[in-house]
Amino acid sequence: MSGSADYSFADLVDLQELQKLQDTFSSTTGLATSVTLPDGTVLSTSGWTDFCASFHRKSVIGRQRCLESDREIFRAASQSDDFVIHKCHNGLFAAAMSIRVEGADLATLVVSQVFFEEPDEHYFRKQARELGFDEESYLEAVRKVPVVDKRDFYNNARFLGSIAKIISSLWLQNKRQKVLDEQLQYERNRMTTIFQNSGDAMRIIGKDFKIIDQNKQMELLSGVTAADAIGRLCFNSFHHPFCGTDRCILRRIQSGEARIEAQMEMARNDGRQIFVSLTSTPFIDEQGNVTGVIEIFRDITEEKQMEEKLRYLSLHDALTGLFNRAYFEEEMGRLTVARHGPVSIIVCDVDALKIINDTLGHDTGDEYLRAAAEALKKAFRTTDCVARVGGDEFATVLPSTDNEVAEDICSRIRQQVAEYNRQHPGIPLSLSIGRATTGDPAVSLSELYREADSNMYREKLLNRVSKHNAVIEAVMAALRKRGFITEGRTARLQSLAEIIGKAVGLSDAKIAELRLLARFRDIGMVGIPDRVLLKQEPLTPAEKLTIQRHCEIGHRIALTIPELSPIAESILKHHEWWDGTGYPLGLRGEDIPVECRIQAIVDAYDAITRDEPGRRALSAAATAQELRQWAGSRFDPDLVNIFVHDVLPQLGSGH
Repeated sequence: MSGSADYSFADLVDLQELQKLQDTFSSTTGLATSVTLPDGTVLSTSGWTDFCASFHRKSVIGRQRCLESDREIFRAASQSDDFVIHKCHNGLFAAAMSIRVEGADLATLVVSQVFFEEPDEHYFRKQARELGFDEESYLEAVRKVPVVDKRDFYNNARFLGSIAKIISSLWLQNKRQKVLDEQLQYERNRMTTIFQNSGDAMRIIGKDFKIIDQNKQMELLSGVTAADAIGRLCFNSFHHPFCGTDRCILRRIQSGEARIEAQMEMARNDGRQIFVSLTSTPFIDEQGNVTGVIEIFRDITEEKQMEEKLRYLSLHDALTGLFNRAYFEEEMGRLTVARHGPVSIIVCDVDALKIINDTLGHDTGDEYLRAAAEALKKAFRTTDCVARVGGDEFATVLPSTDNEVAEDICSRIRQQVAEYNRQHPGIPLSLSIGRATTGDPAVSLSELYREADSNMYREKLLNRVSKHNAVIEAVMAALRKRGFITEGRTARLQSLAEIIGKAVGLSDAKIAELRLLARFRDIGMVGIPDRVLLKQEPLTPAEKLTIQRHCEIGHRIALTIPELSPIAESILKHHEWWDGTGYPLGLRGEDIPVECRIQAIVDAYDAITRDEPGRRALSAAATAQELRQWAGSRFDPDLVNIFVHDVLPQLGSGH
């Protein structure tokens, strides 16, 4: 029978030891042996006679007979579980047995080259002649072939076969063990590769608390090299908060815990603190015994910092760094008057923020909000809950704070605002402040907040005019500082606008608006960058568009200031031209307010009758000619006629 196996005969045996066994057997019994593979390859021989080695195997016919005999005996042996006896075609007897391992025929053991009775010399003389050998030499070799008892021969052969089988089985076991060892070594190498190349930091700690091994990532994480760590006590290498406590990782693993997960802050060897996630599992030897612990670390410092940042953002206002409305409301819900009374609430609102946003842009408005927040921080204790609860509104809730203390805090706020304005001249920072205090448990903090908010708005309304006037004056001061307007020119324009208004027959109210327009028509220039507004070289198309935005900026400013709101529309349209080529709306003719049409003539007259670098002022006649030239295009032709015939003569030769 035959089967298949994962091994060859040569894999299972030590060929040198097999040769020794065969040689010993042949010298003891006088019998020849050979081991042949299934493909006919002779693996080893012993005790061969000259009759076979020197005659039959060297004759063409004799060799063919030998090979045919081999095939026959191998075939017979493969079909038997015991030795088979066979007479070869050259007249000798042989016994063959298949060495079979796990159903696979790996080799054939042959004991051969014997006679069971005295040979027939007449037969062998004839065979010598057939094979072409000298008869006497051939017969001499025949006489040297042992004549044995068939039973003894069979028993000796069986004995050798049994030993060969035993040895093969032992070698099979050894081979299997070798394969297992190789597999185990492969797994060890694979695990070592995984261990060393893991993206996580890993170390193995023995039962004696000493580090058995650590990988490259562990070295990077802890700042301790493998050479310095291995053999040292774990808590002297990379110390975590569980060391020396009843939460010791190794002791818990030894007590039967199968997996321990935790997040903690640890100190590197260089003293830097990092956050890590730790997963610990038993370190088990080949017998299944827990001999230590495997610790797997992952640096989560960035994750923790991001979590902290997100937590901070969830509770704080991104612009000012103060607490946000959500946290303020949470704090309101936490406090009670009964436990924390008296409780005071202070509410503050940034005045004229819309004007600042409209004139200087939202970036500047944000700077004012940050300035307000900084003033509030300086006025309160670091432990107080100061929050931005709206776009321009701030609030704080103060436990155990009576009315007198709350009033002192409000005074400190005003002092901080005044100090800011002293250090930052320009549009002033202004806060309207309201407060409320209660010690009555029946009053809810929501009611108290509403009271403080109402008090804040009452202050805002009472001081609205003065604060708006302060803003207007600050804007105009900024324009004067930039050299864009002068008081003398403003007075001159107002006077001229009034004269024209009267000549046209406008009411006193409209004339008053004309005077306002002459003063504030370019208030929006405060929102134009200096690099454009004060540029000496010709403006680019983009810069011209930037300059034109001052009409819209001024319009928004005027709408927020009650004193200027009547002229807001005129501020927007004061650069519109009669033929529709002006800006920003492209209005034409009488769609343009009369105040704006008058102001266009006023501005033109003022420009051409003043000496400028490189250009002298025009005479009265030349002025009249210049204005008539633009009548019907830039200017209202009827107003130009009135100005030339009725107003210009009143102005005299000096205009």
